[in-house]
Amino acid sequence: MEWDISGIIGLSGQISGAVSISMKDNVAFQLTKTLTGVDHNSFDADVIDAIGETTNIIAGNIKRVFEGAFRTAISLPSIVQGKGHKIIWPSKNIKIICMLFSVFLDEEILLSIAVEEPK
Repeated sequence: MEWDISGIIGLSGQISGAVSISMKDNVAFQLTKTLTGVDHNSFDADVIDAIGETTNIIAGNIKRVFEGAFRTAISLPSIVQGKGHKIIWPSKNIKIICMLFSVFLDEEILLSIAVEEPK
């Protein structure tokens, strides 16, 4: 599937990698409306902030899972926007878990967690 916007947050410390969420534009607009109560139909500052904050919440929860065994920090969110963009993971040694979630009844969000094996 091709995505229109992705939020990406890096993981560093004893665990390194990244967390990303990707979605179509209409999902981003619905998500922003859910968070702000305001309709959106373009990638304005509110939509970018909503995707960044959602990515931050998800990455923070993933960090919490790792904290029991590994010291881990997360970066600030980066947003990639553009029809059909791809996320290229930087290392062949990275393990990637991708999970597709249904939201808003018939829409999808892709959650990807890429982690390099701890040394």
